[in-house]
Amino acid sequence: MKCIIIMIIFRNRPLEYKCVQKHLSCDVNRRLTRMFLCLHPQPGRKGKVPLEVGLLKRVCAVPACPSIIQMHEYILRRKYIFIFMELLESSMSLEDYIYKNIGPMNEEKAKHAFRQIVQAVLHCHSRGVFHNDIKPNNIMYQTTTGQIKLIDFGYGDLLHEEKYKYAPGTLEYWPPEWCLFKKYKAEPVTVWTLGVTLFELLCGKMPFKGKLEIMECKIFITREVSVDCKDMIEKCLCFRPRDRPTLKDILNHPWLLLVTNTDTNNENKQMCTSRT
Repeated sequence: MKCIIIMIIFRNRPLEYKCVQKHLSCDVNRRLTRMFLCLHPQPGRKGKVPLEVGLLKRVCAVPACPSIIQMHEYILRRKYIFIFMELLESSMSLEDYIYKNIGPMNEEKAKHAFRQIVQAVLHCHSRGVFHNDIKPNNIMYQTTTGQIKLIDFGYGDLLHEEKYKYAPGTLEYWPPEWCLFKKYKAEPVTVWTLGVTLFELLCGKMPFKGKLEIMECKIFITREVSVDCKDMIEKCLCFRPRDRPTLKDILNHPWLLLVTNTDTNNENKQMCTSRT
């Protein structure tokens, strides 16, 4: 097995835990070197397994998706839950990529990353999982290959058709319907957060600052992009949930259908497969 990361969740209260030990023996715990901030761990419906573990088990079941981080196993202890995760080599979050290291992506690179993100979310939904916190900080980017990994299911829930009535992940990514009515449906809010994320990838900043700008829903794309790319952003960020595309509509949008040869080769290698 490759090197893995341990994530430690403390039951009943949030915990920030920095794991700095290095195990150099040949057992599975070869290297542990990552900090995780675990907010609001929730008990699973069967009582013993936190919801986050249950969601990871669903999305990681075979056939898995290469654009979602893999959970190798978990161990329950009296006070702790040890989650053994895939180690992501040569990777950084898209937030760090955009704001601390490289800067905004060019359109082709953003398209390749965005397609993988949408495929990852579709895979989650096919397994009955609602991530509920799509944003660059929860998406890892492998700088050598362009591979995407969706991480952090801590705000996730089981997917259903009813409206959710608790705050979605992060304020800057809240949709207008939550600001107005304090409830939302899974797919429209996911599409909204995808639109915000795509805007960030291309422009290197947030499209909205605070609730007032979210409610105004005026989009100013601050760099030159193709007509199809602009249309994709504007459709995802429609004010009314019913006017936004579905996730399948996004994958069939002309902007994502028009690919370069390099993109096509990469997609053939990295295509997500979900249960039918």
